[in-house]
Amino acid sequence: MILYFDNCVWLRKFDNLKDEKIVNQQRDIQEILNLRREGRVQIASSDAVEAELMPLLDKNMEREKERIMAFVDKNSDARLPTAYNRLDSPKWARLGVMRLAGKEMTEKVKELINRSFKHDDAVHIATAIEGKADFFITVDEDIQRKSPDLNEIKIVYPSEVLKYIIRK
Repeated sequence: MILYFDNCVWLRKFDNLKDEKIVNQQRDIQEILNLRREGRVQIASSDAVEAELMPLLDKNMEREKERIMAFVDKNSDARLPTAYNRLDSPKWARLGVMRLAGKEMTEKVKELINRSFKHDDAVHIATAIEGKADFFITVDEDIQRKSPDLNEIKIVYPSEVLKYIIRK
């Protein structure tokens, strides 16, 4: 089973522990990472994770970015080619390791944007679909609200994927 973590899932580990909801999500994410170590799931990442992270962290936070990316690299099994079009997204063009998306992936990004997904979210979801992920894991409530009618991939909270895995 292949899981694709949205950026907000990777970053949840570094969030404030005062909110009970965040604490529960962190616990669930850690349980998924434990399942990965046991070989029960694979976790996919992509260049989109780093590309989206870059503008969030200013130059004074380079160490923090390196720490987060080291966490991502340590806990993912594959880095998928990103559904990304250099012409459509100059902010992402700054990351030299990104690959141009095929026409099919680019069309999927446009379709998702037309369905009201934000550009960065559409890129992540299209990347997960193209990478044949079984689940797109997110803690973003906005993505969850927009996703019920997506047939190509199941978009779920970490707790939901855990319930699915445990039932198997």
